[in-house]
Amino acid sequence: MRRLLPALSLSAGAGLMVLPSSSPALSIQEALLRAKPAVALVSAEVAATARVNCGQSLVTVSPRPYIEAGTAWFVDGRGFLVTNAHVVDPAYRLPPWVTHDLKQGAIEEGCVKPALRARGVAPGQRPELEEEIRRAIPPAAAKLTTTRHVRVLLSNGADLDARVVKFSAPITLDATGKPLPDSGRDLALLRIAEGAYPALALTDRAPKVGDSVHILGYPIVVLEHELLSRSARTEATVTNGQVSGFNADALGQEVIQTDAAAAHGNSGGPAVADDASVIGVMAFISLQGTAELQGFNFFIPAKAVRAFLAGTGVKPGESRFDPV
Repeated sequence: MRRLLPALSLSAGAGLMVLPSSSPALSIQEALLRAKPAVALVSAEVAATARVNCGQSLVTVSPRPYIEAGTAWFVDGRGFLVTNAHVVDPAYRLPPWVTHDLKQGAIEEGCVKPALRARGVAPGQRPELEEEIRRAIPPAAAKLTTTRHVRVLLSNGADLDARVVKFSAPITLDATGKPLPDSGRDLALLRIAEGAYPALALTDRAPKVGDSVHILGYPIVVLEHELLSRSARTEATVTNGQVSGFNADALGQEVIQTDAAAAHGNSGGPAVADDASVIGVMAFISLQGTAELQGFNFFIPAKAVRAFLAGTGVKPGESRFDPV
């Protein structure tokens, strides 16, 4: 486990300041720079050890872990963060498709690659042979023992364990395109170690078409860019746009459309106004085939986040860190 840095080692002034009403308004640049430390990279990891029956013998392997990454943000400075449920779902509920993915990885490591080596064939050299070997070994041949973790990487570099304290499932569609009964608001509330962290406030103002929107988060295209340093993992990216419409998801729940750019990894990130108050949570983007189609992205409105937090004891926007 990485060395943990003190929660209070975020630089003073980096948090979103609580200003008296007589103070001059912040510029957009100031507001965003003070909001960024409250945004964190969140990851859900499922690791496994597998016993695989390759037909003639049992082998034990550790397939590549399944990892989902997204964005979270402090809604309460005591250590509460909000993100999308679909970001933490792999580690929280261990969906069947994650188990299937791990079993396929175990079969690949324990059976397919050794069988190819025994024939003197390199991976990719004879695709038809690889597929023949895979088909001969059903997923049931792999027995998994899993370990699951949700972690949060803060802007000061602290890498902390997190637990899910409230969960409203993402929308999942059946074969006919209808939402499954457990589909919800796609929100999760996380808790890390007690501390004094910067926090963002939820707006009480209803957004209008044309209002400015700033999306903060950790798009994978930036995190995994081969020409960038590892500092990209702690420096949240900001994209800008406007509220461009209002719509409803498959359950009829309100979502807000924006033309601000977003990508895989932005899920769960805050959509903020010019004063850095949160107007929503980035939820899903649009695809054309498998390509991301920019200009048509959607976030969950702040009022839905407030309703989700009801009864949790969370105090949105409150932080002992911010006034420092």
